Amino acid sequence: MRDMQSEPEDTPEFEAGAAMKPAVFAEIRTPRLVLRPLEIDDAAWIGPESARPEICRMTSRVPAQNPPLFAEAFILIMRAREQIRGDVVRAICEAETGSTVGVIGLHPHDEGWELGYWVTPAVWGQGYATEAAQGLCEWARAHAMTPFTASHFEDNPASGRVLEKSGFGYTGETGNAFSFGRMGSAPIRQMAMAG
Repeated sequence: MRDMQSEPEDTPEFEAGAAMKPAVFAEIRTPRLVLRPLEIDDAAWIGPESARPEICRMTSRVPAQNPPLFAEAFILIMRAREQIRGDVVRAICEAETGSTVGVIGLHPHDEGWELGYWVTPAVWGQGYATEAAQGLCEWARAHAMTPFTASHFEDNPASGRVLEKSGFGYTGETGNAFSFGRMGSAPIRQMAMAG
């Protein structure tokens, strides 16, 4: 397990003299976005936004019915996993307005770190998902959190385009993954970030 700070209030992006040591609950900035730690109050928007059929069906972990209590549990679990396992899950916010537009995260697994994300349909086509993915992966790379993998459901080619723009390429591997939004399995395509 990576060496992490024990105090959540110590949140500088890079510590002096320890660029490879990630800060728990660090805020990550990109030109247009702030990727901030999830807060319990985020459940009020995460629940209804993530439960939209066009979102939950394209994810593996979001249920079709996602009431605030479920969203609160997700937030608390992700915050605990950041301290225990190193998962990095952030709300995607517009830097200028502070509006929340989605969620993005990196989760440790046997092959490195798996990227997952969703953005609300109101901002589709504005490049926010790509910018958030690039920003999170750049931050993680600076903290020696590599390699990166991702996958998308075959019927969601837009996600594949986001991942390609973020530096991922297809591995040629396919498979099936369960989606709580679909309550069933569907074909997926595997991707990995080069370098």
